[in-house]
Amino acid sequence: MLKRYSFIVKTEPKESQSGKILLIGSTGLVGSNLISLFNSEEIIHVSRHHKNWLNSNNIFQLQNDVFLTPEKLFTYANYTSCVIFLAFPTDLDELEKLNDEKQNIFVNSFYHFVNFFSNHQVPILFASTDAVLWGVNPLLRSPNTPPVNPLNVYAKLKIRCEEIILNNAGNDSIIIRITPIGFHPFEPSHGFLGKMCSLIRNQNIEGYSNNEITPISVNQLVKWIYDWAKTLRKKQVYLDKIYHLCSQDSISKYELLLTVLKNYKKEKELIKTQMKTNTLAKRAINQCLIPTINDNTPFFKTKEVIENILIQAYNIKYYRNNFSK
Repeated sequence: MLKRYSFIVKTEPKESQSGKILLIGSTGLVGSNLISLFNSEEIIHVSRHHKNWLNSNNIFQLQNDVFLTPEKLFTYANYTSCVIFLAFPTDLDELEKLNDEKQNIFVNSFYHFVNFFSNHQVPILFASTDAVLWGVNPLLRSPNTPPVNPLNVYAKLKIRCEEIILNNAGNDSIIIRITPIGFHPFEPSHGFLGKMCSLIRNQNIEGYSNNEITPISVNQLVKWIYDWAKTLRKKQVYLDKIYHLCSQDSISKYELLLTVLKNYKKEKELIKTQMKTNTLAKRAINQCLIPTINDNTPFFKTKEVIENILIQAYNIKYYRNNFSK
């Protein structure tokens, strides 16, 4: 469950590291795709596990499963230009087992992290989720709509972390709410699509026809995050505090899987079914967001999301060998 991290410190902060990006969660789906856009020396990686493909001398390796900010990270506040905070526990059902005390420990740790870095005028990008608005009418899920009626502990924790960013982080700090879809470039079974591709080789998988989402391809997302980090260095300001980075139209998970897996070399079948409602963590059937529309956000539809996903697949050797054009 929730534990404080012990650390393997590969490097200590140096004056030469001034202006680096502190990337928390660099080995997950988004982080692993984001690192390819930066020069390897631009980033200080914070991750749960050592990865041979994480080719960098600037690594903080976490040794437990759930992130709680250690004070050792504070030493980097003087040397970083911004923080990209991607890490978060994602097992919704497991999080339901956390009592109030453990939830408070988690949130208080995040508060101290945000407060410390903000006092050093380091902007923070916090990756949030559509789940914070699952308790809101889908027609009202704009970036300006306050989260109410959170359906599960995961959403509650994300909402509390969002509030900390809004109330305690500097003006350049932002929140992005996202449903990223794509492939992990180094670990084939990681993430929603990776897991589905792995499973369908040996067993039938289910696609929920009633579970609507407004996704963004991981390629589109990391380009947006990259632009945000680079724009900060030009002293330009993103005027909004919360951004919904998502498609203009929605798609069911069944239709998404059906289209992506159409040319995938699979042994088994995709079965059309309805989303289950008897899970430990309550989930919304409609998980759509209303996108942010301004000069800082792209305008795209789910068709473009799928096109981006397939382009990404053809650029990764493992998937390229399993997709036919």
